[in-house]
Amino acid sequence: MARHDPQANSRQLDFNGQRSSPYHLAGNRNAAHPVNAILNYAYAALESEIRIKAISEGYDPTIGIMHESNDGSSKFIFDLIEPERPIVDRAVLDFVKSHVLDPADFTLRTDGVIRLNPQLARHAARMTAGVSIHPLEPLRQE
Repeated sequence: MARHDPQANSRQLDFNGQRSSPYHLAGNRNAAHPVNAILNYAYAALESEIRIKAISEGYDPTIGIMHESNDGSSKFIFDLIEPERPIVDRAVLDFVKSHVLDPADFTLRTDGVIRLNPQLARHAARMTAGVSIHPLEPLRQE
């Protein structure tokens, strides 16, 4: 897994490619850059935490305020994620700045999509743990 290195800034992976694989139309979930792959995984972990909390409290995840679509996706969950994104971004940025990423930390699929290895994936999930323990508290009127 990536090892801690205070001097990592000057030696980070030099990758100036696209954010998403050109072979996919699905967009953001198909990262073609290692940092975007870490961000995607961290956002997915946060989405899971918020989804569990919202559904367990009885909220309908398909009724959004800021996000709209007719595909039945979880627009309300995405609305709840938005205020937490800067916290996740900061955690990932701090991690990337202080660790040397190794090619073994990732799997590059034949279609250009980058995935995290299991150890780095667990670390990315831990980065979001507790970011939004009570995302719905302000919505509750007791």
